[in-house]
Amino acid sequence: AAKHWLADYAPDEARIAVRDDLPADAVRELSAQERAWLLALADAADAAKPTGGEAWQSLIFSAAKEGGLQPVRAFASLYAAFLGRTNGPRAGWLLAALDPALVVTRLRAAAAIQ
Repeated sequence: AAKHWLADYAPDEARIAVRDDLPADAVRELSAQERAWLLALADAADAAKPTGGEAWQSLIFSAAKEGGLQPVRAFASLYAAFLGRTNGPRAGWLLAALDPALVVTRLRAAAAIQ
C-alpha cells in the first residue's frame, strides 16, 4: 500500500531516490567552499570508513566544523550530490545505506565540478 501511495499520490518532496549519475546541475549551484568540503568529507570517509548512520552523521558534523561550513549548508551540499536537491532524509543513514566506494567516488566527483 505504501509503495502504491508513493508511486501514485506522493508529492515530489516525499520521493527520495539517489540519482544514478552525479546531478551536475545541482552541484554547479554549490559554492567553491561547499565543493571543497565535499572533497574533505570524501577524504575523511576514506580514512575513517564509517559503517553506520551515527558514524556518518558524526563525520559529517565534524568535517563541517573543520571546514568552517554551517551544518545546514553541509547537508544541502550532500543532498545536491546524491539527490539533486537541497533536502532529504537524515544524511548519515542515507550514506550508510549506500556502497562506501560509491559515496567516496560521488563526493570526489561532485567536488571536481566547476
